[in-house]
Amino acid sequence: PLRISIAENAVTVAQESELVSLQNLLARIGSAVVLAPVTLYIVWVGGVTFFLFLMVLVCRVTYEWDRLNGGSGTRLSSIVLATFTVGTLTIGDQFGYPIALLVVAIALLVQVVLARYERGSMMPGAVGTIYIVLPFLSLLWLRSIPFDGRGIVVWLLLTVWFTDILGYFVGNVLAGPKLAPNISPRKTWSGFFGGLVGAALVGGLAHSFLMPSEVFGFWAGGYLLGALIGVSAQGGDLGESWLKRRNMVKDSGNLIPGHGGLLDRIDGLITGTPLLAFFVFLAS
Repeated sequence: PLRISIAENAVTVAQESELVSLQNLLARIGSAVVLAPVTLYIVWVGGVTFFLFLMVLVCRVTYEWDRLNGGSGTRLSSIVLATFTVGTLTIGDQFGYPIALLVVAIALLVQVVLARYERGSMMPGAVGTIYIVLPFLSLLWLRSIPFDGRGIVVWLLLTVWFTDILGYFVGNVLAGPKLAPNISPRKTWSGFFGGLVGAALVGGLAHSFLMPSEVFGFWAGGYLLGALIGVSAQGGDLGESWLKRRNMVKDSGNLIPGHGGLLDRIDGLITGTPLLAFFVFLAS
């Protein structure tokens, strides 16, 4: 009887786990169906709409970043970081991006001092500044490129999204050896390569339609660029997983059903955007 009871309990737990996984998947799909078209529309429109959209994202991301690092989300360093990020984007948009990069350097110095004062370590301030300010500034710069900016950002979004989508489904279907069990126990090598293939295929197929010919315009260049962004995006995902595990936090927030916080949704974009901006800058 005891063995039967244990077996029945194991079956019940497995069924409940499958139900939770299904509910999570449905929530992820529902969120994507709503958010993806809205985001693409805002990117396509650009201008003030896109700028204000980034401002809202900045405020939420800095709040979640502070929480991931053991704060309440409203510490002085978090408020200052949000202010610097908004200011940097505004300066970049109005006065040019070289001046904005100077403000990034000032923000880095201030955040290091605040981190030392609040937490006894300079590292969170330095990492937080680069992690938040640089990707958003890169995204704004990419969208501001005349004629090509709209297509570049859409290409980036599609590539990062399909990295996540293919990685998620291939990893769940094939499973297999873990990619980094001490950082993210659910991530597998099959999911990594699934995401890599997804990024390469979408990046390559969409390259000629959305990306300027100067950027990886050689044969199979779009596929290579997609693969590079895919690797970078998955690195960003692992980096955030490491941070959450280090601070014993499950998600950065509960803003998006099926995903958690905003950082949980855009962690790949945060690392992929500066890399793409670097390649575009080299090609310009």
